[in-house]
Amino acid sequence: MMSQSNMYRPVSSLVFVPFLRLEEEYPEETQIYEIESEIDDAHRVDRPVKDLVQKRQQIIDSWVRRVENELSTEFSDERKKELERELNRARQYENEIIADH
Repeated sequence: MMSQSNMYRPVSSLVFVPFLRLEEEYPEETQIYEIESEIDDAHRVDRPVKDLVQKRQQIIDSWVRRVENELSTEFSDERKKELERELNRARQYENEIIADH
């Protein structure tokens, strides 16, 4: 039987897992990941990606607009902070698109 002191591992025994996301993933992010995967697949087989890139941009633009609209009508300070974090996340995707060009 395990003693009480050995029941829990110390924090130093945690393993870093780079693909593990500790932040909430928004539905738009899932859509973006799926489209980026399709873009990668298309690049591998030399297929055009213009439509996929446009679709990704539309999702990002729609996400930013949705969060901005929610933020403009929200009264709860806690919810506003959540929405601001989400808006920052959406804008990061927007900035990545700009940097790719």
